[in-house]
Amino acid sequence: MSLLGKRWIIKNTSNEKKLLEKIMQNRDLNDAETITTFFSEKEEFLDPYLMKDMEKAVTRIKAAISDKERIIIYGDYDVDGITGTTILVKTLNRLGAQTSYRIPHRFDDGYGLHDKYVEEVAAIGAKLIITVDCGISCAKQVTHAKQLGLDVIITDHHTIPEIFPSDAYAILHPLQVDCPYPFKGLTGSAVAFKLAHALLATLSPDDHLKFLESLTDLASFGTVADCGPLTGENRTIVKRGLKAFKNTHWAGLRQMKNLAKIKDEDVLDTTTIGFKMGPRINAAGRVDHPYVALQLLLRDEDDTRTLGLAQKLEGLNIMRQDMTQKAVFEAMKLYKPEYHKHLFIAHSPDWHTGILGLIASRAVEKFGCPAIILQERGDMLVASARSIDGCNITELIGSQAENLIAFGGHSAAAGFSVKKEKLHIVEREFYKNAQKLWGTASGGFTPALNLDCEILHNELTTENAMKIEKMQPFGIGNTKPLFILKDARISDISLVGKEHNHARLTIQTKDQDLVGIFFSAPEKVLRRQIGDINTPVSIACNLELNRFRGKTSLQLMIVDIEVSH
Repeated sequence: MSLLGKRWIIKNTSNEKKLLEKIMQNRDLNDAETITTFFSEKEEFLDPYLMKDMEKAVTRIKAAISDKERIIIYGDYDVDGITGTTILVKTLNRLGAQTSYRIPHRFDDGYGLHDKYVEEVAAIGAKLIITVDCGISCAKQVTHAKQLGLDVIITDHHTIPEIFPSDAYAILHPLQVDCPYPFKGLTGSAVAFKLAHALLATLSPDDHLKFLESLTDLASFGTVADCGPLTGENRTIVKRGLKAFKNTHWAGLRQMKNLAKIKDEDVLDTTTIGFKMGPRINAAGRVDHPYVALQLLLRDEDDTRTLGLAQKLEGLNIMRQDMTQKAVFEAMKLYKPEYHKHLFIAHSPDWHTGILGLIASRAVEKFGCPAIILQERGDMLVASARSIDGCNITELIGSQAENLIAFGGHSAAAGFSVKKEKLHIVEREFYKNAQKLWGTASGGFTPALNLDCEILHNELTTENAMKIEKMQPFGIGNTKPLFILKDARISDISLVGKEHNHARLTIQTKDQDLVGIFFSAPEKVLRRQIGDINTPVSIACNLELNRFRGKTSLQLMIVDIEVSH
């Protein structure tokens, strides 16, 4: 067993291929053309008009601008929805449209398009709603809008339901069966970006490219935060978005960068988006109202209003962190190994709805099994669920559909609501069905660590590290290559970091000594697990270049350690 109690799974055990060939093969990059395209520095966006209904949507919006109709952008409350809404509001304002926006409240409204907003839009005399990151599952609301004289253009990427919103004026969704758009993995903000692309190319053809490029950082935020696969056009959006973020055009993002202590000279990657910027944008929707984040992103001037919004958002993010830390601590204490073997369920009236998914994710990471976290709210409970590979959490939840008020989601993440009087029944059946569905799962629920391949001692080179660096951006579908280094020795351990909770190791290989950094691994834990400091170990690690004060050196970013026997 490893230091972190994980099963190591090596994807590619070929003895015939070179290191980079194995990495490419693991990512289905098996021929010269796809590899050349993957590493190309000249990524181009696909033609937005390849998407079904794009021409119809652009024509309708063009008419609305010409007739001075008010256009309502209706987005979801997460990062994907907020950044996508920002993209369309900024684009339409640039094109001279009269725009307004609406975003539902996570706690008061919940996900999707709601009748009360449809009726409000109709009451103010608007004639066109454009949804962002929602709408495909809102057939009833779309029909209601049509009955009130409203046209609805849906931009979405979520699973297409059995009841299709056929009353929508146009639907931009790459997963429609008859949609010829070549790349199917776009997130909500990316679909909004493609609509912006088409609008700018059609209505402002002479100068649209520079403005379109300035929107890529917003699109990349939604793509990374919503776990879009970093392949195909998503990879292009994120690569160009990270460059745009370096000198972002948007005042709100500049203020967020400052408060997040992101400096111009810092390396900007998907980690910056996923762990620094994304959570700050999400914080508003989780513990307050998403309008705080949206209004900040819409700001064009570095003034006191922009700073005030950024500071408020920073405060909400700190609040979200504190709430999450406290709730996670409370939830973890409820875990019982003999009882929660296949599924962890916990609930409390004190856990905020906006952080239930975060608690569930932490539980999955810690216990290695699916988790359902609920908040008690009067006579009912609301829940967020997270799962692991091979365990379809929506299938489990759907098994109790008759006892639930509502539920939805996909295999890895879902949510539901249930009457308090039904909770004991649902909880009992969930545990029973989890054992039936997953009780014989191969390998049980020991958390797995997927490694690309073994890295030989003579492959620990600056040249290989530079080639790996060129594979960025890393994320879903293109994870940072993770290796197993066998027969290494740790000759020194010291603590680093402000709180001395990270370990700096000296790693001895056959050919050289390397520095290894192991985050959140205190010295005493390492020494207790490893025993004799010169004991042979296997190390799960990334190969990286450390650039400091003009010097570049090779280092290992350690993910786990296993003592050799």
